[in-house]
Amino acid sequence: MQSADLEPRSRLRYFVAGGLLLVLALFLWWMLRSAPPTTARPKPPPEQPRQPQEQALRERDQARSAPGPSDQPTPIEMGPAPVIDEIILEKQEVCEGEENLVTVRAHMPDGTDQWLHYTLGPENGPSVALRRFRDDSGEIQPVSIMVFGKNNVVTTVQVPKYTVKDCTVPRAAYIDYRAMANTISEFELHARIVDVGAKSDPNAQPFIPAKWEWEFGDGETATTTTPLVVHNYDGRSQDTYVTDYLIKVTISDAGGNKIVGRRALELHNPAFENLEYNKVVVLFTEMTPRFPQLDDHGVVTQTARVWHYRPDSVLITNIKVMRYQNGAQDSTIETGNVEQILGTSRIPPGRGIETTLHFDAGRDSKVDYVTYWLEGVSAEGFPVRGNITLMRPPSKPTKDNSQPIMDPVFLAKVKEARRILNQPYVTDEDIWRLEKEGYFKDLQVDYGAVPRTPPPADNLPKPYIPPDPSMELPPGLSAGTPPTRGGAKHPAGH
Repeated sequence: MQSADLEPRSRLRYFVAGGLLLVLALFLWWMLRSAPPTTARPKPPPEQPRQPQEQALRERDQARSAPGPSDQPTPIEMGPAPVIDEIILEKQEVCEGEENLVTVRAHMPDGTDQWLHYTLGPENGPSVALRRFRDDSGEIQPVSIMVFGKNNVVTTVQVPKYTVKDCTVPRAAYIDYRAMANTISEFELHARIVDVGAKSDPNAQPFIPAKWEWEFGDGETATTTTPLVVHNYDGRSQDTYVTDYLIKVTISDAGGNKIVGRRALELHNPAFENLEYNKVVVLFTEMTPRFPQLDDHGVVTQTARVWHYRPDSVLITNIKVMRYQNGAQDSTIETGNVEQILGTSRIPPGRGIETTLHFDAGRDSKVDYVTYWLEGVSAEGFPVRGNITLMRPPSKPTKDNSQPIMDPVFLAKVKEARRILNQPYVTDEDIWRLEKEGYFKDLQVDYGAVPRTPPPADNLPKPYIPPDPSMELPPGLSAGTPPTRGGAKHPAGH
């Protein structure tokens, strides 16, 4: 009975709910249909990935520190490498220690042959007399050839192979050289004989030199009766970066036996380099006497030869006279008269000019040295720079200002050098020269002539360190060739 009563009511509820849903759907359809059309939005671009903060900061700093167009460094044009045209061997086979002259010929593809310079084994130069020996393993090691151009662009090859036979030369002549003090291009050459195979040969005959014949490589020659000679190369033209010479000595004994030795000498040319890089013509100076000397009135008098390497005369327009005292701290500068100081305002090519200058060291007791700074112009319009310096010589050695000689052998050399040269004082250079000439071979040494103990260190004089003129220059001047101090007596008072 009850089930029959509930069924009609449920159907009524479902019918009402369905009607309401239909009305709602019709209302929504009408609303959408009556609304105005809308413009479609463009799609946003895909989001770019963010840089890490550290990278962003680093890129910002790099952008800030990057040089501007005017700050960019000018790259150096290195240029092409040298081209080796030929390598010439003097011999195809030699004994150990025997000279074999190796000569290299090269050129620069861009025509800058004036910059060529060479390293051939242990020496510098395009022609080198090689001596080769077997090492501990019995091998002959290869030798490199290096040819340099401008800015040191290099080409490297090996010396061509040649035979080193299983034999040894009895003796070899070696040439040593050193630049002389207070000179530009003057060298002392010393020839020495080294026993190579003779030292282990009981039948080898002694070789006693009697004559040395020199060829300096510049066309000049000399013959000496000692193994020492001095030669000046300042007459060379400086139109290349370096000038190369091959020095030769022929040593003869009384019987006519000879030993030949050769040595390459490479000289740097500062006149060429200063003109190429700095566009400045450099004046060179040589003093006579070489070392400053005080006369009885306390005056230093020296003759200065001033020259250059240009083909035409240069004009000197200005001279500054600077008196250095107390290590250049209290120096004075004044303008000098060109004609009065040099005797002329023009310096011709070749040997240049000579002028005599004086420095009254007694009157200017606080002045260490006087420098004349020269300025001018060349015929081509290049600035000309140079200087002449007169220096106060060191004090003569005495017992109060010097250390006593403690070496009995050196003391004997000093006494013998005084006797040979007939001088009250001798320099280290005097002793070196006499020793190389063989004057001390039979030296008699008195081992009781020196004190047994040195004096206390507190009583020793402090070494004198001369000031450097190149550290203090008048405004607008360049040093050119800085003066050197030489000829000081040995601190031991010889």
